[in-house]
Amino acid sequence: MLACPASEENILLANGIGKVESYANYYNRLWKPILMAAEIIKEGETPPFGMHGLRHAGISLWITNGATPKQVQTWAGHASIQTTRNIYGHLWREFQNEQAAAKAAERALLS
Repeated sequence: MLACPASEENILLANGIGKVESYANYYNRLWKPILMAAEIIKEGETPPFGMHGLRHAGISLWITNGATPKQVQTWAGHASIQTTRNIYGHLWREFQNEQAAAKAAERALLS
């Protein structure tokens, strides 16, 4: 069974000695091969978006499907609700009440 190395700092995805892995290693050894396997890029091409783009896409989907600002703050790990609102506040305009959010989530699930 594969497992991440033990980390004294409780790092989720540590390097081989349990320390913080460099962005360059993740980018070159993980991100680019994933995009090549998905046929998004070819060998030697630069990815059209970075790994952090997945975080923004995921958070945007939470919001589109009715997550509240407080839920997003908690799930995204933002220290303050202001950070969440500054980055994603424009996405809540469409969902001013719970009924609209519930109907949007229902549409997304059924389509």
